[in-house]
Amino acid sequence: MRITQLTYVRKRGQGRVSLELSDGSVLELDAELAVGHQIKTDMVLSASALEGLRREQHALEARQRLVRYLALRRKSRREAQMYLARLGFSEEAVEGALEKATALGMLDDTEYAQAFTRTAQRSANKGPRAICYELRQRGVDAQTAGEAVAGAEPREVQMEHARLAAGRRAVALRKDPKGRAKLGQFLMRKGYDGSVASEVAREMIEEGEEEEE
Repeated sequence: MRITQLTYVRKRGQGRVSLELSDGSVLELDAELAVGHQIKTDMVLSASALEGLRREQHALEARQRLVRYLALRRKSRREAQMYLARLGFSEEAVEGALEKATALGMLDDTEYAQAFTRTAQRSANKGPRAICYELRQRGVDAQTAGEAVAGAEPREVQMEHARLAAGRRAVALRKDPKGRAKLGQFLMRKGYDGSVASEVAREMIEEGEEEEE
């Protein structure tokens, strides 16, 4: 197959070279890829050479899309894999992009789990079990998720977050005969351990009773 014409174009801010082939088909390559292969007019490419260029371009596009995706917000490896798969990239291209991102430090499930845990605790007052569950849902393995949650904060800090989570719910339940049990169940649904939930529920319900006296 002979290259009959080369045209330089820009797409999404990136330089591309459009190759018009003798059979009337067109192949677009990243400009650097085209330069690397010394692409030029009248060059004859075998079927295997064309297929190789298509695979390289496909793999390059997967890496570029992944870099843009990860630049917005840190993701787990599983989330990144699913994103590229949804875009229609081949398994080979996806795996290559993931390995490249990992080598560059853009994909690291340990760092992701630690950052996710800090954010969940600070902004949503979620307990360890809830956070661990959400990490597992995002594809983080059980050991990594467990270690991130276990090392995030001591018990006294968990207690303070549980108090914040109880907040208005505790006030509303103070006159309910089953208020302590209901508040404990609420905190456990938020992902706090039974002992933390029980202690905070007792503390906040009794605190309200003392204020009323």
